[in-house]
Amino acid sequence: MKWTDEERNQLELGLYLPIMLTLIEVDKKVLATSTLKIKEPYLLLLEQVSRTAHHQLYQIKKAMTKNRMKVIEMERDELFTTYAFIVRGYETRHRYFNYHIKNKVQEMLNQYFLHWAEASDRKDSIATTHTDNPAN
Repeated sequence: MKWTDEERNQLELGLYLPIMLTLIEVDKKVLATSTLKIKEPYLLLLEQVSRTAHHQLYQIKKAMTKNRMKVIEMERDELFTTYAFIVRGYETRHRYFNYHIKNKVQEMLNQYFLHWAEASDRKDSIATTHTDNPAN
């Protein structure tokens, strides 16, 4: 079965986002019990990224339901995970190298972190501009 690029993107996000969200939850628990002196900024960043990813996953699941698409984990071993992709009643199975999944999730986390860092920089720039201007 031939998928559109949009369908492939939705299927992959439907696969990777839940893994990323699970990882974030584990990391939040580890951070909360860590010996770091200042935990709050890291926990706040993880919470913001988690909220954004949850919202994106909600949108992806909504679109997948509308387009009759599903991603189901079928089998896992130490090297590979097999997923069933169901699109409009047609099922195909794909084996993903677990190391590839890890790298893709890490890449996505980096993108989310950079997004929040850039958003923070814009807020700082606006706040600095606003406070530097005596007319305000």
